[in-house]
Amino acid sequence: MHVGVEEAVAQRMAQKALDHFAAELGDVDIGLGKPDVIDENTVFQLASVSKSLGASVIAHAVGEGTVKWSDPVVKYLPDFQLSDPSITPMVTIGDLYAHRSGIPAGAGDDLEGIGFTRDQIIEKLRYFPLNPFRISYGYTNFGMTTGAEAVAAAAGTSWEDLSQQLLYEPLGMTATSSRYADYVARPNRAIIHFNDNGTFKALYTRDADAQSPAGGVSSTVTDMATWMEMNLASGQVNGQQVIDADALLAGHTPQVVNHRADEPDARSRFYGYGVNIETTSTGQVKWGHSGAFYVGTGTAYAMLPGADVGIVALTNASPVGAAEAVTTSFTDLVRTGKIERD
Repeated sequence: MHVGVEEAVAQRMAQKALDHFAAELGDVDIGLGKPDVIDENTVFQLASVSKSLGASVIAHAVGEGTVKWSDPVVKYLPDFQLSDPSITPMVTIGDLYAHRSGIPAGAGDDLEGIGFTRDQIIEKLRYFPLNPFRISYGYTNFGMTTGAEAVAAAAGTSWEDLSQQLLYEPLGMTATSSRYADYVARPNRAIIHFNDNGTFKALYTRDADAQSPAGGVSSTVTDMATWMEMNLASGQVNGQQVIDADALLAGHTPQVVNHRADEPDARSRFYGYGVNIETTSTGQVKWGHSGAFYVGTGTAYAMLPGADVGIVALTNASPVGAAEAVTTSFTDLVRTGKIERD
């Protein structure tokens, strides 16, 4: 089948999937904290979906020649240290964005919770015992944040400003920011809700500025759709090459195994640079990521590049798997016409 026909079929399937969800949802009352209506321009905190946007920022910097994915972090952050001095000079920006540096999963998260700053937490990564370098996967917010800080240092600016300059402005993502203060200032924003024994309540706030590259972005479904279109078009926006296609593709290809198959007929899953990568039951490549704040945020997106289709689901409630259920069910319907798992 010609690729153009395949995409046309996928688009028809995508419309059917949207119709399916519209029928299932009907008129849903989503106003918990306040009765305001959530629309396509409501700003949500993205949590770890921020990682994928940050990878696009770095891909832009790579395309411009500011950095390489393979650059050692110490080239730009000379004070950076890990517990093994033989590993420190070898750790690259790409290692940190693929979670393969050996830094253990969750390193630094507790320090953020008790008020340590970004710089303080990065400095303390040297005290964590390391897992095997480049052959182990450890999901770490502050390892990735360190990689982003290295890129910002190379560019001579802050990560927040770099994200604005290289991604949000060129794509016209006017409601997207890497600063918590900008989220708070938005009049049309979704307030996070905590799952209190089955009842969602607006009890807490979550300032993720310390780990902004890994979890501190806020955005809308409109802006996220623009970002997905850019990725599906290999870095182009309105026919203009905004991000180098090869630099972007590096993030969309496997860099480390993050879930090894446990049965002979099972499929392993991978992590690129800030992106989860898998092969579906129909043999199609799927890109995606989830985000979660326990105190009240659950987000997810998924893209099928072969079908030129993507979906994003943003919620302002403690993660219960709803966002992932929507995105996975949608891509199932696009691929096969049915939901593979309830």
